Amino acid sequence: MTTPLPTKPPEDDYPYDPDPASRPYGPDLEPGDYVFVEDADGVVHVLHESPFGHQPPKILGGNRPAAAAGGLRVGPGGVIMEIDNYSGTFRFGAEIFPQVRDALTRQGGQVAAGAERYFPH
Repeated sequence: MTTPLPTKPPEDDYPYDPDPASRPYGPDLEPGDYVFVEDADGVVHVLHESPFGHQPPKILGGNRPAAAAGGLRVGPGGVIMEIDNYSGTFRFGAEIFPQVRDALTRQGGQVAAGAERYFPH
């Protein structure tokens, strides 16, 4: 059994229902912009970016804590072109980038060199 990653709870403590479109990241993801949350087990879950803004608390739902959160831009061929830490709900720093990159690779993703984009909170 692997050791769970350190997590923190969402700043918004409302127990949102998980969005039914939320799913673990996979290399079959269509090109586009996504919101992601990495859980304590190191699995990155995604939800297509909404016209209503970022919805990270709805990815896992139930006010569950996260090990990382932000956004992904997936390009042609499923290549992850950008990973950011933009999340007002969880507010992680740049320290999440290596673990998110590793998790996406473990989940079958290909991450472009220099994909990390830091967002200062």
